[in-house]
Order: sequence, then structure tokens, then C-alpha cells
Amino acid sequence: MLELLIGHGSVTTENVRQLWWIMICLGGVFVGGAAGQISACSYYACGDTKSPTVISLITYTVNIPVKIIVYNFYSVVGLAVLMSVYFMIDLSCLFFYKYQFSKNE
Repeated sequence: MLELLIGHGSVTTENVRQLWWIMICLGGVFVGGAAGQISACSYYACGDTKSPTVISLITYTVNIPVKIIVYNFYSVVGLAVLMSVYFMIDLSCLFFYKYQFSKNE
């Protein structure tokens, strides 16, 4: 499908190959984002809107300077990998906190 872009404008085979790798590296965003949304909804269903907001706020804030550093060293592909890792860490934090919270009740 991406091969249809080759030859139009200044798109080269190398550009399409890099785009393909970026899309592969963003796979964790799809999985982690979808699962994170479901996890956050489980908090909301229990009446807890503060916990997922605080957890996501902390992970997002920590991720801001890391994005800048990773982009300066690894460019767009590194940023794509970092975003996948970020969504998986956010999901893990949501799961961990939910597990700890449910054990105490």
C-alpha cells in the first residue's frame, strides 16, 4: 500500500521504508492506548475519577523532558518507540495502582 506513494513528488523508497518503521514502532501506542482507555474506564465505573487522572498526569509530565532528549538523540523513530513505551508504562501504572487498591479493600 505504501508503495503507491513512491514516485509522487519527492517521496522515495527510503522515505516509505522510514514511514513503515515509524508505524511499526507506534504499535505500542495502539495497544497501550486502547488498553489504557479500558483501564481508566474501570476506575470511572467504580466512581474513582481522581486516580487515573493523577497517574496519567504524572506519567505525562515525566515523559515531556524524556521526549525532548530522545528526539535529540534518536530522531522520529526514537520518539515513536518512546511513545509506545510511554503508553505501556501508563497502562502498567494504572493496573498496578488498581491491583494495590483492590487488595486493600
